[in-house]
Amino acid sequence: MPSAQTHPDTHAGGSAYGIWPKLAALHNSGNPLGLLLQMARHHDGCIPLQMRSQRVFLITEAQHFKHVLQTNGANYTKYLDGMTPIFGGSMITMDGALWQKMRGIQQPAFHPDMMSEYVPHFLAAIGKGKDRLTQLARSGEPVDICEETWALAADMTCKALFDRETPFNPYFVFKAVKAFTNVTNHDSGPVQNGDGGYRNGNDGKIAHATGTWAALPDIILGAALLQGRERTLLRFIEAAAEDAAIPEFDQRQVLDEIKQYVWAGTETTALMLAWALYLTSAHPEVADQIRHEASSVFGDREPGLPDYLKLTYTRNVIQETMRMYPPIWSLARKAEAGDVIGGHDIEAGDTIVLGTYVVHHNPRYWDHPDRFDPDRFASDRAKGRAPYSYLPFGGGKRACIGSAMSQIEAALALSLFLRDFEFEYAREEPPRISLTVTLSPKQGLPLRVRRRAQAATSYAPMAWAPAARRSARAVDPEPVQRAVGG
Repeated sequence: MPSAQTHPDTHAGGSAYGIWPKLAALHNSGNPLGLLLQMARHHDGCIPLQMRSQRVFLITEAQHFKHVLQTNGANYTKYLDGMTPIFGGSMITMDGALWQKMRGIQQPAFHPDMMSEYVPHFLAAIGKGKDRLTQLARSGEPVDICEETWALAADMTCKALFDRETPFNPYFVFKAVKAFTNVTNHDSGPVQNGDGGYRNGNDGKIAHATGTWAALPDIILGAALLQGRERTLLRFIEAAAEDAAIPEFDQRQVLDEIKQYVWAGTETTALMLAWALYLTSAHPEVADQIRHEASSVFGDREPGLPDYLKLTYTRNVIQETMRMYPPIWSLARKAEAGDVIGGHDIEAGDTIVLGTYVVHHNPRYWDHPDRFDPDRFASDRAKGRAPYSYLPFGGGKRACIGSAMSQIEAALALSLFLRDFEFEYAREEPPRISLTVTLSPKQGLPLRVRRRAQAATSYAPMAWAPAARRSARAVDPEPVQRAVGG
């Protein structure tokens, strides 16, 4: 049976940064997404790749996704080599019973009945984001919308999950995050030292980026409380660290979990919203339909969670955006024991890369997959979708814990931004893609921002918060789960 060819790894540094810099053929092709799709067309659903000393298999069919994530999921553990500076020893790096225990501690922060408590904090952050866009619109110059959505998502995370105003400069941290992912995914190679040895040419950039990231938890913990709420993620994990019955959860774990959520709670939401703004700028009829829906659902007032549940078309746009540009373009797993996938022998230690982007653009599962069509997520058309053909937040028991929250954040922000602003893509050529850990535009997404004449005034979200808390008891969590596919 075919298997991946292997060769000694002669590159200085070995696999210190994981598999990502080894995908050089994709990075350097000029059109990495097109190359992925071409590979999938000319091979079966399990493609052996030659990656220096690692045996790697690219999975491109939904039935194999199900095998790895569910049917034989116990054989495939998370692969996060190279991401320790971002995630530390947080829950996302764990497997088995320990992972289940850690997830159980944190799950209450993402229960559907918590979303009503979070919405006022989402709106406060969106209000700040709108004020900044108003200022930027006056210049008439293009804005890298990725920076703006990252700052917004970081603010929503800090307010909702940590009960803090964002206590750091999000634009500075955004650049540090991008420096880390760009460096570790586009490795510059060895540089000779003065003593004749070799070092990685990007070590200085990595040290600066990881130092910035490592400082965030203490900065957040040292910031003043926003409201002193007891039901926050931070309070849940701090309580676990104080509980002698949970020796695995200590103060170090608290710091690592904070790092995880600043990244996971920010990066995916930010990219989801940035790509949605880009796509709606290219499809003004879609933007107008979102505006019409916002006008009919909540008009010029502040929306609540019940309003979010009525934003059916806007939620479909978010879903279609994640199909077109899944923030996590692939999922990596490590085989713990031998297996067979698509006729290929899998050995213990092999790396399995589940090509989410490829499955999302496979004509076997999607009609006209290159077409931006939010209506494909209408309930009548979504019923016959093949299982495991749509995985923007992963699948199986390891599906993203914050997927519901992220979609609520993005849908509310998209609806409110388009209600008050118009966006225009500022380049002639389409965005180039950087396949780092996430699916990011290579040189940002420059958009021109214009404030609409009938735009609503800024919110006073905290004055509205008590009403939101009163309405929380009246909101059935089941519609929230259905609305976000949870």
